Amino acid sequence: KYRKQPSAGDEHTGKKRRTKNTGNNVPSRKRRQSSLESDEDDSTSCVGLISDTHGVLEDSALEYLTSVKPGVILHSGDVGDKRPSRLKPDQLLQRLSDAFSAGDVPIVACRGNVDDDLPKEKRAIELPPSALHVHPRTGTRILVLHGDSTPARIKNRNDGTLIVSEEAWRIIRHHNAQVVVYGHSHLIGCHEERK
Repeated sequence: KYRKQPSAGDEHTGKKRRTKNTGNNVPSRKRRQSSLESDEDDSTSCVGLISDTHGVLEDSALEYLTSVKPGVILHSGDVGDKRPSRLKPDQLLQRLSDAFSAGDVPIVACRGNVDDDLPKEKRAIELPPSALHVHPRTGTRILVLHGDSTPARIKNRNDGTLIVSEEAWRIIRHHNAQVVVYGHSHLIGCHEERK
C-alpha cells in the first residue's frame, strides 16, 4: 500500500553546483548490477523507479515494474494531472500498488510541479516535496524529489550537465543521501558528483 513519507525543505540561497553525466543513460534489463542490487534472488534488492506519470500509468511501465519484482517503488513526482480524464495521485499510486499480487511493495512518492497545481478536488492526498528511503538490505540512503519544485531545482542541460540548486544540495546533505532520484525533465540520466 502507498505510504506517505515525511518531507524536507527550507529556503533557497540561489547558488548552483554542476555535475557531469556519466553516460549511463540507457536502461537495460541486462545492465551491470548497481549498488542497490545483489546477486541473490531477493526482491527486496531491486528498486523500481518511475516519474512524471501525469495521471496515466502505462501498461508497459506496469509490466516492466512487475517483471523486475522491486522491493520498493520510488515515484519522483508529477503523479497526477488536472485533466478530468486522468487519475488523481492517490488513484494512480493505488493502481501501482495493486499491480503487485501481494500488494506489499511500498511506494515512496513526492510531489512535482504539476501536483502542486492540482485543484483540491484532484489532490485527495498531500505528497511531500521530498522523501527519503533507506534501502533495507544495503542501507543506501535514497532521496526522492521532483527537481522542479522551487527552490530545490535539478536541471538537465542539453550538453549533459546537471545543474543542482544550493537548496537541493542542502536537502541532499540534510538527509545524508547517497543516491538522488529526480524527475521533471522526462530524460533518463545517471550522474555522479565530481569533487
